[in-house]
Amino acid sequence: MEPIEINGKKFKCFNSLILHLSKQRPIAYNTELSELAESAIAGLFLSQLLYWLGKGHKEGYIYKTVKDFQKETCLIRSEQDRAIKIWRGLEVLDVKLKGIPPKRHFKVNTNKLLRLLGYCEGDIARINDLICRYWQIEK
Repeated sequence: MEPIEINGKKFKCFNSLILHLSKQRPIAYNTELSELAESAIAGLFLSQLLYWLGKGHKEGYIYKTVKDFQKETCLIRSEQDRAIKIWRGLEVLDVKLKGIPPKRHFKVNTNKLLRLLGYCEGDIARINDLICRYWQIEK
């Protein structure tokens, strides 16, 4: 298949072309999370939270309104609530409401998530050390 050329720029696949034209940034979606949660929606939800992990939020919490999350993922409130329920049930996610208007503050239990994904304790300790150093968050 030949690259698609528009205005002197070559695109190897149609998806690259669409992303360029729409000026959207794709979401990194981890299918392993969906398999773990037995829900594509829950996998997408946690994939997006993991993207924000360590990006300037205090005490390891990530804050998002329902509207913010919908804008980023197209997940409506009921889908977000279902995903939250799944991850809370698996003890991977802690949620607090703070502020006006209320923003949901999420904290991902990375240790629990890594255990559920099948990592051994030695690997988890090394991974957490890297996470804490890289993002400068507390264990």
